[in-house]
This record gives sequence, structure tokens and C-alpha cells, in this order.
Amino acid sequence: MLNDLNAMLYEEKPSHQLYHYTSIDSLLSIVKDKTLWATELKYLNDSQEFRYFAELMRQKTLVYDALSNGADKDATNQLRSWIRDWFVDGTLVFTTSFTEKGNVLSQWRGYCEHGKGVSLGFDPSAIVNCADQASFNLGRCIYDGKRHDFLAMEVVNRLVKAAVENGPDATKHVSQCYYDTFEEAAADIIRIAVLTKHPAFEEEEEWRCVSQPVKNYVEAPIEYRAGRVSLIPFIRFPLPVINDALAIQTAIVGPSPSPELAFNGIARFLSKYAATGQQRSIVACQIPYRA
Repeated sequence: MLNDLNAMLYEEKPSHQLYHYTSIDSLLSIVKDKTLWATELKYLNDSQEFRYFAELMRQKTLVYDALSNGADKDATNQLRSWIRDWFVDGTLVFTTSFTEKGNVLSQWRGYCEHGKGVSLGFDPSAIVNCADQASFNLGRCIYDGKRHDFLAMEVVNRLVKAAVENGPDATKHVSQCYYDTFEEAAADIIRIAVLTKHPAFEEEEEWRCVSQPVKNYVEAPIEYRAGRVSLIPFIRFPLPVINDALAIQTAIVGPSPSPELAFNGIARFLSKYAATGQQRSIVACQIPYRA
């Protein structure tokens, strides 16, 4: 019921180089393994990103509820309850991020260990190909509040109408008799939510590679790393390769207390271990380091 919305959101393809910010510690494993770690959506550094679209939907159910009655009102109330539970136990989706801006101070601060950052630039068509081969979808994040409101209201409208058309499930408790309809759309809702970011982050110009929804977390190729308060699930996203080496177009060395040492170390490392079958530039960011 939401296929056309997802198709619209993911149809655009990037035309500019795509950058991934990381720490120099992670750089070593990225170049060695030629993959990025795609983190499960609810475990991103800012979990409010996922809550953002869920809260928009909840607000729209209140609007819809005020204008509805009968079965529509019952379905709307159940949808609001389902949204609350969906954030905690919903279908798993994994994502990794790129941006069209490879040298932005807020990005260095937000996504790199202080004084130990690097931004890796990739050919956009190569990233699209990697996404296709790994069954990921690449989409540009949306920062427009009006589009957010439209998407949230459209999703709520369609879910309520579908629930009423399908009718209540007599085998379920009366308070959850429409849940099956919502569950059928859960994967599509998450794929919309992952591209919907608060307007305050517009400067990032982020693109996200989004996995297919994962329901069986035992059989899926999920790995785990230690986080501050929990184990964080991730799956690997393959990066472009030339002659069995990571195909980097550009590397920008971030602000550092020792800029010459940082630059020389990264430049020599990439010259030895990254792909040499294409022209590549390694540059310093030129942003002063502040302790």
C-alpha cells in the first residue's frame, strides 16, 4: 500500500562524489575489509532520528482521530498504540551514510573522533552499483518539514483506510484487531522513516544506503559490536573495489593537532593499500584544530 511512496523516495540517483566520515581507527578496517558497517536504525548515535517520523505519525493520528468516527476511529486509535510498540520491537533495517560534502566542520565534530578523522570520497555510480549488488537501496535524506508532514499524513491515511477495508481480525483482541494490516506495511514505513531527518540537519546533505527489512535476526548475516550501553547490531555494506583494493577517489584528512603527521600517515597508508587503478587525491581539510 506504500510501494509508490518508497519508489518515489528512492528513485533519485547521486551525481556528485559521495563521502563517508570515519575515524582513523575505523579507516584501517574499512580499507582492509572493503566494507562499511551498516547499523540497525534504532541503534544510530541519535536514536531520535527514528522517533522523529514515528512522532510525526502519532501527531497525524490525533488529527485523523478528530475527524473520524466508527471503524475509522477504532483503527486510528489502534494505529497510535501500534506506533508506540513498533519503535521498540519493529522490523530491523540497517543503514550506512554518505554525504555530498566531504569537508564540513559539523561533520568532523559529529562523526569522527576528535583530531582523528578522515573523509573518504567514492564515485557515486560505484556506490549505486554496490547498493544494488547488496540489495540495499540508496536514497537522499529529506529535510523539508512540509514533505515530512505530507508523508506522515499520507501514511496514516492509507493505513487507516486499509485497516477498515480489510476489517477487524476476529481472532485478535478487540484492542489489536487491526494490527495485522499495520504489520504488513511496517517494512515500507521504516524505509520512509530512515530518509526523514529533522530540518536542523539539512547541512549534512546525507544519502543513506538502506538494507532490505530483516525479520529473522537469527538467520540474517548480522554481526555485533560493543556500544556504550548495549551490543549494537550491524551488517556489512560492500564498497567498490579495483584490483582487490578499495577504490577511493578522494581522502580528506580532518583537523588534527599534528596535521603533517596525520596527513603523511594516511597518504602513505592509502597509497599502499587503496586502489591505484584510478586517479586519486589525498588532501588536508585546512580547518584549524581546536583542543
